[in-house]
Amino acid sequence: MQQVWDWIKDVLLGTGGAVKWTALVVALFMLLEGAPLRGLLHRGYNLLVFALNMIGLAVVGLALDRVEAAMPEHGLIGRLLPGWTPGHPGSWQNVLWATLLYTAVYDFFHYWAHRAQHEFAPLWVLHRVHHNDNNMDASTSVRHSLGAGVVGMVLAHFPTYLILGGGMLPYFGAIILFWVWFFFTHAQLRWSMGWLTAVLVGPQMHRIHHGRSVAYHNRNYAQFFPFYDWLFGTLRMPEQDEWPETGVDGDDQPRWAWQQVFLPWLHPVTPAALPEPVAPAVEVADDSDPAAPTMAGR
Repeated sequence: MQQVWDWIKDVLLGTGGAVKWTALVVALFMLLEGAPLRGLLHRGYNLLVFALNMIGLAVVGLALDRVEAAMPEHGLIGRLLPGWTPGHPGSWQNVLWATLLYTAVYDFFHYWAHRAQHEFAPLWVLHRVHHNDNNMDASTSVRHSLGAGVVGMVLAHFPTYLILGGGMLPYFGAIILFWVWFFFTHAQLRWSMGWLTAVLVGPQMHRIHHGRSVAYHNRNYAQFFPFYDWLFGTLRMPEQDEWPETGVDGDDQPRWAWQQVFLPWLHPVTPAALPEPVAPAVEVADDSDPAAPTMAGR
């Protein structure tokens, strides 16, 4: 029994630490977004969703960690290239190349895991928690259901681990990719990335993915490289100053954060909010026109 209490204590302390650092990053982005006081309740709600999700993942992790532990330490690449070692020890060049390689492999699997969560209704029920945020900002980055977190682990993290092994991604690279960049791409920053827009996913590119209008449905799934969306036919390059409204028509968030995290299927899904297969891009509806038709954002 003492071991159980010690485990619970460790989970709560770990969650508290993660929420503390996440709140700090959200606060810094809030200053960059030019909203130092607005949206505090909205950001607090998303942080609460994050905290509950962390606790749930700790429980589910008791099983998932066993699966990961059974995987080969150096992955498939270690079998194909005998003597292969992860790139994080040594020079900054090794750190850079190891991070880029991990990012390219992970983003491939992330693309298909993300697309599956939009095109299959049972998975969309889990993923929509991330999208039914009508005021998308940096805090939206950590707004997920427990089920969506498990899907991401199984369909994106595990395959990447099988190919590259567990030691590929340097600690510094993990911070940049899964903290700074994820927050950055969800932030309300009307920054133009110029020619880099076609190379790296930024706030404008990813906001289109969260757009409420039908014109944005099932577009821009990649988290880092738009190349994958171009390759698989889902790329939608943003127009100049294009900054759509976000959210999912007919699917406002439930009142209680625990329902978002643990029981998202209890919140009714309207027909307009169900996912649909990828279709050719259509003209963008003018969000300023009250008569413009809109459907569920993805």
